[in-house]
Amino acid sequence: MPHTSKIRFVLFLAVLLFITGCGKKEEEKKEERKTPAATIGSAEELSLSTEDSVHYQFQYHQQSFQAVFEGGVWKIYDSYRIANTQDQVIICRALSDEHPVKDKAGTGYRTADDLSFEWQQHNIAYYLLPDDSPWKKNAKDVDLNPEDQGKTLFQFMLERGF
Repeated sequence: MPHTSKIRFVLFLAVLLFITGCGKKEEEKKEERKTPAATIGSAEELSLSTEDSVHYQFQYHQQSFQAVFEGGVWKIYDSYRIANTQDQVIICRALSDEHPVKDKAGTGYRTADDLSFEWQQHNIAYYLLPDDSPWKKNAKDVDLNPEDQGKTLFQFMLERGF
């Protein structure tokens, strides 16, 4: 690994640890998390629609988004453009009402909050990765699947050999 890549990697990890609050007690982290209020009032505002129960469209702040449900996985295209956590939860709930995503154990279903957490990890990666990173393209669309339930950005990085 060239010297500049090592420095970039160390800086990336430092920012990641700062963002995730590594080393703090869970109660302290919960207190610090002040989630902005939702900018949409309900799932109805999304105008979620489909013609084939696989390919879906929804509206978010006058922008069209595509979501596909295949093989038990939701893929939301250009998901990085939606940063509000509460709005993500509303969107995930609307998608789950159409097709729920199994949990990691395969015995139940993932919650909208849990799906939103995975989405947030993708967004963090998208905004922290340099434009020339091959992983940035993958981070722009979120795949909400059973296998990634509860994984942090750090775990994703380790799996992909960052």
